[in-house]
Amino acid sequence: MSIKKILLQMAGVAVTITALGCGSPFTIDDSTQTTTDETGITTDNQLAGVPFLRDKGNYYLIGDDIVVNKNDAEHRELIAAFSEIGTCAKTTSMRYVCVPTWPNGVVTYSLTGFTSAEKTIIQNAMKTISDACKVKYVLTATNKAYVYKISKMSSSTLGGLSTIGYTSDAYSRLVSINTATCIHEFMHGLGFGHEHQRNDRDKYVTINTTNILSGYADQFQKVPVEMAYKVQTYLNGKITTTTKNVPYSSLVNDYDYGSIMHYPANAFAKSSNLVTINAKGKTIGKATTLSASDKAALVKVYGAK
Repeated sequence: MSIKKILLQMAGVAVTITALGCGSPFTIDDSTQTTTDETGITTDNQLAGVPFLRDKGNYYLIGDDIVVNKNDAEHRELIAAFSEIGTCAKTTSMRYVCVPTWPNGVVTYSLTGFTSAEKTIIQNAMKTISDACKVKYVLTATNKAYVYKISKMSSSTLGGLSTIGYTSDAYSRLVSINTATCIHEFMHGLGFGHEHQRNDRDKYVTINTTNILSGYADQFQKVPVEMAYKVQTYLNGKITTTTKNVPYSSLVNDYDYGSIMHYPANAFAKSSNLVTINAKGKTIGKATTLSASDKAALVKVYGAK
């Protein structure tokens, strides 16, 4: 994670585990038995009163780990579109909001507070992404605007978070320094959101609302409009083509159960044996690297190597 102008008790023992990029704890059971409380099956009405954007003062959170800054020009356009105050474009079927992508796919970044071993993990995650598409990560020591500032953060519940897309105050804050978490958050940094929050997700998964921990329902709210990508072509630092808006629906052939951007079946469940995301027999939330569909989406937005 879309993405643009837009914009988570082992057999009797409770265990808090940090999700890939999930902004809050969820529980995982070491058994294969997972049950579903069918009384919790969601309808749009059951999530209707749940805010899509969680207000955190000078920024909003989407899904608890995607940051939308109130003071950034790029993100203000996203907020306006999400609030139905404005819109950047329309498809033939529905309105969508566009997340700006990194010019020429070049992400200038800085690292703060990591050990040498952690830096290696972070840069290997970047290599996984850059090997899949025309994205290039360039390390810098500066702290200026439009540098993706990656820093370490202490938290008992947070796996990590990231701003979305190309923005003046771009950053990622990581707690869990592992390849899967880093890829997940860096995908947000490139503009991609959560698979289970897709506008069309109800065709593929069912959200069991009564199984969700109190206060975490916004983790499961759908993106209210289709997200798209604002792609421009640059030459010698200057825009050479007009903006091309690429709707997310054109990036994927189908719902991607195996996406690195998908949460697990018991994400933010009251108990590890309860299902919050019923994928109807499909395995979800187990990815440790990019899926084929993740790679295809990256290529469609940033181009092939």
